[in-house]
Amino acid sequence: MSRRWVVLSLYIRTPLHLLHRRIIKLTSRITMLSREELREEAREAGLQLVRMVSVLPGLHAQRICLFTSDQAA
Repeated sequence: MSRRWVVLSLYIRTPLHLLHRRIIKLTSRITMLSREELREEAREAGLQLVRMVSVLPGLHAQRICLFTSDQAA
């Protein structure tokens, strides 16, 4: 367990990515969060978003996020 930092790879829902998934019927089931859902989940977990980086800017919904813990000593 980390007391200070958490790194997550996740998918952020974007209009472009949603359109792409509608046009090309993909069989994979990916759970994507809105930015608001991410903020709420992080808050409930006692985390604060420090930085979010897009893996393929403008082309893909995957993000790498760095969080810090409210419980950091």
